[in-house]
Amino acid sequence: MNLRYKERQNSFVGGLDHSRRRVTKSHRSEFPVNHRSIVSGLSGCKTGVGLIFTGATMCVNTDMKNKESRKSGFTLVEIMIVVAIIGLLAAIAIPNFLKVRARSQTNTCINNLRQLDSATQQYAAEYKLDSAASYTLSVLRPYLRLDSTGNIPACPASGTYSPGPTVTNSPTCSLSSTTPAHSF
Repeated sequence: MNLRYKERQNSFVGGLDHSRRRVTKSHRSEFPVNHRSIVSGLSGCKTGVGLIFTGATMCVNTDMKNKESRKSGFTLVEIMIVVAIIGLLAAIAIPNFLKVRARSQTNTCINNLRQLDSATQQYAAEYKLDSAASYTLSVLRPYLRLDSTGNIPACPASGTYSPGPTVTNSPTCSLSSTTPAHSF
């Protein structure tokens, strides 16, 4: 049996050159007598009657058509799963972020109260004040590092600072009773 039409990795099946997509003249006479039995195992092959060939077998690569017609993109379910995962991560992260921000503001406020207390002690030592002497925050300005507008640093959580009753008492923040407490 002459199987010359199977050479070049089955590119010549039934006289159809798949690499060029045309019927070749050189392979017309080389069909075996019972060509249906040879090509019956091939999927997508059809025997037909045409003007050029009678009973020629033509094969079409059906896998290639399926790959060409498939559209790429995401399905609605895939998009909904991604949105749900992002929502879950946000639900976990946002409360933690708020806690960290509140703790950071508390630590900044406590640091400001320490600076105010240190400035109060320097003021009392420089002017040789006794422990029962009172003071105001405005007299501490030369002993503090002021903010960009030239004011005493403010509480980052919008609290207000007030001086202690005497130089031995620490200054306080109006948010000292909140959680977390702004107290020195």
